[in-house]
Amino acid sequence: MTIWFTSDQHFGHANIIRYCNRPFASVAEMDDTLIKDWNREVVSHDTVYHLGDFTLGDTAARYFRVLSGDIKMLYLPWHHDKRWIANTNLVVLNAMGVQFIQSLTVLTFEEYSIDSRPMRVTLCHYPLEEWEAKHHGAWHLHGHSHGVKDAGRTAPILDVGVDNAFRLFGQHRPFALEEVAKIMESRTS
Repeated sequence: MTIWFTSDQHFGHANIIRYCNRPFASVAEMDDTLIKDWNREVVSHDTVYHLGDFTLGDTAARYFRVLSGDIKMLYLPWHHDKRWIANTNLVVLNAMGVQFIQSLTVLTFEEYSIDSRPMRVTLCHYPLEEWEAKHHGAWHLHGHSHGVKDAGRTAPILDVGVDNAFRLFGQHRPFALEEVAKIMESRTS
Protein backbone atom coordinates (compact mmCIF):
# COMPACT_ATOMS: atom_id res chain seq x y z
CA MET A 1 0.00 0.00 0.00
CA THR A 2 1.32 3.42 -0.98
CA ILE A 3 0.29 6.74 0.58
CA TRP A 4 -0.29 9.61 -1.85
CA PHE A 5 -0.99 13.35 -1.58
CA THR A 6 -2.64 15.60 -4.13
CA SER A 7 -4.76 18.66 -4.65
CA ASP A 8 -6.18 21.16 -7.14
CA GLN A 9 -7.44 18.96 -9.96
CA HIS A 10 -10.30 21.41 -10.58
CA PHE A 11 -12.20 18.73 -12.52
CA GLY A 12 -14.67 20.30 -14.95
CA HIS A 13 -13.23 23.81 -14.54
CA ALA A 14 -12.61 25.35 -17.98
CA ASN A 15 -10.90 28.52 -16.74
CA ILE A 16 -8.22 26.62 -14.80
CA ILE A 17 -6.67 25.58 -18.14
CA ARG A 18 -5.94 29.22 -18.90
CA TYR A 19 -5.21 30.33 -15.32
CA CYS A 20 -2.54 27.66 -14.84
CA ASN A 21 -1.42 27.35 -18.43
CA ARG A 22 -2.35 23.66 -18.46
CA PRO A 23 -1.54 21.92 -21.77
CA PHE A 24 -5.12 20.98 -22.66
CA ALA A 25 -7.44 22.07 -25.47
CA SER A 26 -10.63 21.28 -23.55
CA VAL A 27 -12.08 20.34 -20.16
CA ALA A 28 -12.78 16.82 -21.44
CA GLU A 29 -9.11 16.38 -22.40
CA MET A 30 -7.97 17.78 -19.04
CA ASP A 31 -10.32 15.58 -17.00
CA ASP A 32 -9.37 12.49 -19.00
CA THR A 33 -5.63 13.15 -18.53
CA LEU A 34 -6.00 13.91 -14.81
CA ILE A 35 -7.89 10.63 -14.29
CA LYS A 36 -5.38 8.61 -16.35
CA ASP A 37 -2.37 10.17 -14.59
CA TRP A 38 -3.95 9.45 -11.17
CA ASN A 39 -4.89 5.85 -12.01
CA ARG A 40 -1.50 5.14 -13.64
CA GLU A 41 0.08 5.64 -10.19
CA VAL A 42 -2.59 4.86 -7.59
CA VAL A 43 -3.97 1.32 -7.11
CA SER A 44 -7.12 0.23 -5.31
CA HIS A 45 -5.67 -0.32 -1.80
CA ASP A 46 -3.55 2.83 -1.76
CA THR A 47 -4.53 5.82 0.37
CA VAL A 48 -4.79 9.26 -1.24
CA TYR A 49 -4.97 12.41 0.86
CA HIS A 50 -6.70 15.09 -1.19
CA LEU A 51 -6.07 18.65 0.02
CA GLY A 52 -8.90 20.43 -1.78
CA ASP A 53 -10.15 22.06 -4.95
CA PHE A 54 -11.34 18.76 -6.37
CA THR A 55 -14.04 20.25 -8.61
CA LEU A 56 -16.10 23.42 -8.91
CA GLY A 57 -19.24 21.63 -10.00
CA ASP A 58 -21.61 19.38 -8.12
CA THR A 59 -20.61 16.21 -10.00
CA ALA A 60 -17.81 15.05 -7.69
CA ALA A 61 -19.27 11.55 -7.32
CA ARG A 62 -18.73 10.79 -11.01
CA TYR A 63 -15.03 11.54 -10.64
CA PHE A 64 -14.66 9.62 -7.38
CA ARG A 65 -16.21 6.56 -9.08
CA VAL A 66 -13.35 6.33 -11.59
CA LEU A 67 -10.39 7.23 -9.37
CA SER A 68 -8.36 4.47 -7.70
CA GLY A 69 -7.53 4.33 -4.01
CA ASP A 70 -9.15 5.12 -0.71
CA ILE A 71 -9.52 8.90 -0.75
CA LYS A 72 -9.31 10.98 2.41
CA MET A 73 -10.53 14.45 1.57
CA LEU A 74 -9.92 17.58 3.62
CA TYR A 75 -13.37 18.83 4.53
CA LEU A 76 -13.51 22.29 2.95
CA PRO A 77 -17.15 23.38 2.68
CA TRP A 78 -16.06 26.74 1.29
CA HIS A 79 -13.88 27.82 -1.61
CA HIS A 80 -14.07 25.66 -4.76
CA ASP A 81 -15.38 22.50 -3.10
CA LYS A 82 -18.37 24.14 -1.42
CA ARG A 83 -20.86 23.39 -4.24
CA TRP A 84 -20.26 19.68 -4.53
CA ILE A 85 -19.96 19.16 -0.77
CA ALA A 86 -23.29 20.90 -0.24
CA ASN A 87 -25.00 19.02 -3.08
CA THR A 88 -23.58 15.52 -2.58
CA ASN A 89 -24.84 12.74 -0.37
CA LEU A 90 -21.78 12.23 1.79
CA VAL A 91 -22.99 8.75 2.82
CA VAL A 92 -22.78 7.72 -0.84
CA LEU A 93 -19.22 9.04 -1.02
CA ASN A 94 -18.29 7.11 2.14
CA ALA A 95 -19.64 3.94 0.51
CA MET A 96 -17.34 4.66 -2.45
CA GLY A 97 -14.31 4.86 -0.13
CA VAL A 98 -14.18 8.64 0.25
CA GLN A 99 -13.72 9.86 3.81
CA PHE A 100 -13.63 13.42 5.05
CA ILE A 101 -10.96 14.59 7.48
CA GLN A 102 -10.43 17.91 9.25
CA SER A 103 -9.43 20.88 7.12
CA LEU A 104 -6.18 21.08 9.11
CA THR A 105 -4.86 17.60 9.82
CA VAL A 106 -1.61 16.39 11.36
CA LEU A 107 -0.45 12.89 10.38
CA THR A 108 2.31 10.85 12.00
CA PHE A 109 4.61 8.52 10.06
CA GLU A 110 6.72 6.09 12.08
CA GLU A 111 8.89 5.18 9.06
CA TYR A 112 10.25 8.73 8.86
CA SER A 113 11.68 10.01 12.10
CA ILE A 114 13.73 12.83 13.51
CA ASP A 115 15.78 12.09 16.60
CA SER A 116 13.78 8.84 17.03
CA ARG A 117 10.47 10.75 17.05
CA PRO A 118 7.90 9.90 14.35
CA MET A 119 7.60 12.47 11.55
CA ARG A 120 4.63 14.79 11.78
CA VAL A 121 3.08 16.09 8.58
CA THR A 122 0.60 18.97 8.60
CA LEU A 123 -1.96 18.93 5.79
CA CYS A 124 -3.84 22.08 4.82
CA HIS A 125 -5.22 23.39 1.55
CA TYR A 126 -3.36 26.65 2.00
CA PRO A 127 0.40 27.10 2.49
CA LEU A 128 1.16 27.98 6.11
CA GLU A 129 4.02 30.03 7.43
CA GLU A 130 4.08 28.02 10.67
CA TRP A 131 2.83 24.48 11.36
CA GLU A 132 2.89 21.81 14.07
CA ALA A 133 6.50 20.94 15.04
CA LYS A 134 7.99 22.95 12.16
CA HIS A 135 11.02 23.83 14.26
CA HIS A 136 11.52 20.13 14.99
CA GLY A 137 11.70 19.16 11.31
CA ALA A 138 8.03 18.38 10.66
CA TRP A 139 6.73 18.73 7.10
CA HIS A 140 3.84 20.75 5.69
CA LEU A 141 1.95 19.68 2.56
CA HIS A 142 -0.52 22.01 0.85
CA GLY A 143 -2.19 22.91 -2.41
CA HIS A 144 -3.83 26.13 -3.59
CA SER A 145 -0.79 27.85 -5.13
CA HIS A 146 -0.60 25.65 -8.27
CA GLY A 147 3.16 25.23 -8.03
CA VAL A 148 3.90 28.94 -8.32
CA LYS A 149 5.49 29.26 -4.87
CA ASP A 150 7.25 25.91 -4.71
CA ALA A 151 10.38 26.44 -6.81
CA GLY A 152 13.44 27.31 -4.76
CA ARG A 153 12.00 26.45 -1.36
CA THR A 154 14.45 25.34 1.31
CA ALA A 155 11.97 24.70 4.13
CA PRO A 156 10.14 21.35 4.53
CA ILE A 157 6.96 22.59 2.82
CA LEU A 158 5.61 21.22 -0.46
CA ASP A 159 2.78 22.07 -2.84
CA VAL A 160 1.34 18.63 -3.72
CA GLY A 161 -1.09 20.00 -6.30
CA VAL A 162 -1.25 18.55 -9.81
CA ASP A 163 0.29 21.64 -11.40
CA ASN A 164 3.39 21.29 -9.23
CA ALA A 165 3.46 17.54 -9.99
CA PHE A 166 3.45 18.42 -13.69
CA ARG A 167 6.31 20.87 -13.12
CA LEU A 168 8.35 18.24 -11.26
CA PHE A 169 7.34 14.94 -12.92
CA GLY A 170 5.73 15.86 -16.25
CA GLN A 171 2.38 14.37 -15.17
CA HIS A 172 -0.66 15.77 -13.37
CA ARG A 173 -0.61 13.10 -10.65
CA PRO A 174 -0.42 12.61 -6.89
CA PHE A 175 2.87 12.62 -4.93
CA ALA A 176 3.89 9.37 -3.21
CA LEU A 177 5.01 9.66 0.42
CA GLU A 178 8.47 8.37 -0.63
CA GLU A 179 8.74 11.17 -3.23
CA VAL A 180 7.75 13.73 -0.61
CA ALA A 181 10.46 12.36 1.69
CA LYS A 182 13.13 12.72 -1.02
CA ILE A 183 12.05 16.28 -1.80
CA MET A 184 12.03 17.21 1.88
CA GLU A 185 15.46 15.68 2.38
CA SER A 186 16.85 17.80 -0.44
CA ARG A 187 15.28 20.92 1.06
CA THR A 188 16.62 20.44 4.55
CA SER A 189 20.11 19.03 3.92
